[in-house]
Amino acid sequence: GKKRTEARPVKAITLDGKLDDPDWRDIPFQEVGEIAMGQAPSETHFRIGYDKEGLWIAFRGKVASAGELENIKPVGRDGTAWRQENMELVIDPIGTRRLYYHFIINPVANSTLDRRFGYHEAPDHPLYQNFEWNWNGKWDYAVHVDKARQQWTAELRLPFKTLEVNRPNPGDVWTMNIGRNQYPKDAKSPVAYLWSPNIQSRTFHDMSVFGELVFR
Repeated sequence: GKKRTEARPVKAITLDGKLDDPDWRDIPFQEVGEIAMGQAPSETHFRIGYDKEGLWIAFRGKVASAGELENIKPVGRDGTAWRQENMELVIDPIGTRRLYYHFIINPVANSTLDRRFGYHEAPDHPLYQNFEWNWNGKWDYAVHVDKARQQWTAELRLPFKTLEVNRPNPGDVWTMNIGRNQYPKDAKSPVAYLWSPNIQSRTFHDMSVFGELVFR
């Protein structure tokens, strides 16, 4: 079934990718499993906070060997970020499951993709039911690679202005999903993870299975 998580108020997060700010400690991690609901090879977790200006997302992805994180090449903005180890966020700040923003980050600086879907609702619009690839939002992220622990961590900062919504009130519900692609050393294809999965569709873009994000 669909998952549910909370966004809790945070005050003093430093955007450094390290997840060591005291405010994070009170927010439990959510586990992200294998997209086909099998056993995921490496642990993946996230947690979400928010302040007056926007959303904060903390992400942690373990790897089977530190070598997986050695050859990550920055792809710049709107490059092929999905072709290497990544975290993906699909988020619908209206909660109607008709439109969403899509963000991808790699475990290296200057390596992202952002676009949105469903924001042109007139059937005669060329982007109707299509991705708006040239959409660029104002947002930030930082990553920290820890080879000793065989993991990478990240913090994303998504202003409410970028998501074109006002600051949510406690009790408001958005819908969202968090995915990850992992590229283990000898695997023939990447391993896909999804927080709120659907064994039928096996895609990050199935809005019907987005989990709920409840603001506290």
